[in-house]
Amino acid sequence: IEQYYSSSDLEKLWSTYNIEKCTVTNVPSSQKSGYKLEAELDTQYMSSMGEKIPMTVWYTQGTFENALMEWTTNVLNATSPPLLFSVSYGSTEQTYGGSYISRLNTNLAAMGTRGITVMFASGDSGAGGGCTTGPFQPDYPASSPYVTAVGGVTGGTEGKEPLGESVWIDGGGGFSNYAP
Repeated sequence: IEQYYSSSDLEKLWSTYNIEKCTVTNVPSSQKSGYKLEAELDTQYMSSMGEKIPMTVWYTQGTFENALMEWTTNVLNATSPPLLFSVSYGSTEQTYGGSYISRLNTNLAAMGTRGITVMFASGDSGAGGGCTTGPFQPDYPASSPYVTAVGGVTGGTEGKEPLGESVWIDGGGGFSNYAP
């Protein structure tokens, strides 16, 4: 899906905010560096919240749907995969369809039996998937029963107790139309 993080941007973030560096390993190791918003956000946020905890960034190629299937297959075939993955990508269930969701859910369930936790972003358009009429369209893979869906918060004032954060109104949600 052509998403990369910039090693130099990561170094600059750590330096600017006095964050202890972590070791970042790319899978595959030959993966190029670059700049794309989502990949940059993910690596910077994860490494700053888990200072000094080694981080592995897994890459796959192709369309998002093919990349997800390839990624889960690669994880299942790995001899010693990480026990926690965080993925901030997804789309409405309608985008994938029931057959694809069933196949990917099988892989996600198998990852769970190996003790691997997978977190997916719940989306940016609410349970309606950006639509104003018709059935709800929750984001997938966040709607899978084999992953943990993670939403966002908004607001907050540094130094204020309590911070004043609230649930992000545009966060995704809803129940799957395909999964049990």
